[in-house]
Amino acid sequence: MEQFAPVKRSKDGQSVRYLIVDDSVFARKNLARMIETFGGQVAGEAGDGLTAISEFDRTHPDIVLMDITMPQMEGIEAAEKIVQAHPDARIVMVSSRSRSSRKFSTKSSST
Repeated sequence: MEQFAPVKRSKDGQSVRYLIVDDSVFARKNLARMIETFGGQVAGEAGDGLTAISEFDRTHPDIVLMDITMPQMEGIEAAEKIVQAHPDARIVMVSSRSRSSRKFSTKSSST
């Protein structure tokens, strides 16, 4: 895959640092791959809202990519707690919906 020009922080010219928060390992790995393609740096990962709060405190990322629906603590609640402690935090809510492969029955019933 082609490498794009890196996205840099304006204050010091360093790569933008991201915290990826999603309960799906697959989603986290895909987001990490996209971030690295654009020259960003993955500062940390978390699989739930509680871990996201401690990872934010530990890594101080520039941007958080946060899933909405997660175990332990939902993304919106975690985002609120992060912003309360760090008013300058930048959080982007990220959510995806998978397609269901369920088959629906078309049986008709007689009464």
